This record gives sequence, structure tokens and C-alpha cells, in this order.
Amino acid sequence: MSPAEDRPRLVAVPGSPEPAAPEAPAPGVGGAGRAPWVLSALLALALLISFVALVRQVQQTRGLEARVEDLSAALGGAEAEIEARRLHLDAVRGEVTRVGEALGALAELVTRDPAPAPPTRPPAVD
Repeated sequence: MSPAEDRPRLVAVPGSPEPAAPEAPAPGVGGAGRAPWVLSALLALALLISFVALVRQVQQTRGLEARVEDLSAALGGAEAEIEARRLHLDAVRGEVTRVGEALGALAELVTRDPAPAPPTRPPAVD
């Protein structure tokens, strides 16, 4: 026996009334025919809104990426300027140190006793 033969068979009983066919609503009445069209229109509208939102997000993302590139370039320039100023500051500090040492040596010369006078020669005896 095949699986189709295992199932019970439904047979109409003689003399029983035929079941009534469901009444179909008149076209344009009840909205049963409109439901798939309305759902399709709503789905299309939702897809259109999603697509527009996606396009705007992509445009905004591109704008932000360009802004990030501009800011990164500006940051690189600022970092290079900071480094140049640091090098200049180090050079100025070195020069100030050298001048300070020279002033210290000069101050030492000023405060030191003058050199003793050279010994005088005894008058010549003639």
C-alpha cells in the first residue's frame, strides 16, 4: 500500500445537501480585493523612503569622510609647526645658556682683584 492509500477517503453521502459556496463580495465592495494592492503600495513607499534615507546617509558619510581628511591634514600641519617651534625653542634655550655662561665669566672678571702691579725696578745706581 502506498501512503496515499493509507489515508481515509472522503466521499459525499447520497442525499446530503451540497455545501454552499462562499459568496464573493462585489467588486469594489468590502475591500478584500484592495488589500494586496494597498499592502504593495505601502511596501513600495517604505522601500522608497528607505532608499532615500540610504542615499542621504551615503552622501553625509562622504561629506564627513572629506571633513576627516581635511582635519587630518590640518592636524599634520599643526604637529609639524609645533615640532619646528620646539626645535627653535631648544636652540634659543641653548643660546641663552651660552650667554648666561659668558655673563658669569664676565662677572667673575669684574669682581676679581686687579692683577698685582708689576714689581718696580730699583733705581739704577750709576
